[in-house]
Amino acid sequence: MKEPMLVWISKDLKDKLYTIVKAKYQGLRGGLSLEVENAIKFWLERHAHTNAHKTFDPRLSRIEQKLMAILKIMKDEGIVRQFSKRDFEVACARVAGSDPRTIKKYLQWAQRLGLIRHRVGAIWEMMKERDEE
Repeated sequence: MKEPMLVWISKDLKDKLYTIVKAKYQGLRGGLSLEVENAIKFWLERHAHTNAHKTFDPRLSRIEQKLMAILKIMKDEGIVRQFSKRDFEVACARVAGSDPRTIKKYLQWAQRLGLIRHRVGAIWEMMKERDEE
């Protein structure tokens, strides 16, 4: 049984969808529903087996999402400002892996994104998040 569903999308996206559906099905009747259903099914299949317990912001890249998870683990462990490289390595291992190249990548990305900065030696510092300011 089919159910109606009202959604708001950009005019440009709607026009592109209508153009393709009209060309493919010689009209919109039936074809639009079929294509929207297929698109939703495809999206659901791609997202059904992800870790549903993780609440990630879809606007962030995968690296940013993992960095947020790493920093959250550190904050949950009581680290609020300065931390050792080892603290970052332990949190990174729980989220992204313990390979030294992976840890180096996430450390560099966190620094590039302004989430952390190097202080001295093996000491790093968390920067204030935008919503804390």
